[in-house]
Amino acid sequence: MQKNLLTKTAVIIGILLVFVYGIFGIPKGLNGDALKQAVLGQIHLGLDLTGGTHLILQVMVNDAVNAETDHAVELLKDELQKAKVPFADISKPDPANHPEQIVVKGVSLDGGRRFAA
Repeated sequence: MQKNLLTKTAVIIGILLVFVYGIFGIPKGLNGDALKQAVLGQIHLGLDLTGGTHLILQVMVNDAVNAETDHAVELLKDELQKAKVPFADISKPDPANHPEQIVVKGVSLDGGRRFAA
């Protein structure tokens, strides 16, 4: 049984050495620099690992302003209804070209309230 274990161990070590030399190549010496050169000479970085990444962030201004004014329109509608101010419509006339414009229609100048003088 001892002989069988020694044979298996020798075969495993031999196979590992063959694979290690197959991956890294045979070094030109046994010092650290020769082993380092053997490793660096065999392993080449792929295209995706050589330069890193280049990321560009761009703000879509019209989309951001559109979202903000949509929120403002809804907030105006809610606040005018809470204050019981009559209005006909609150809308954005041209959201594609001028997303910053909000039009409020049907509100009297005094806000629907008459003050006694």
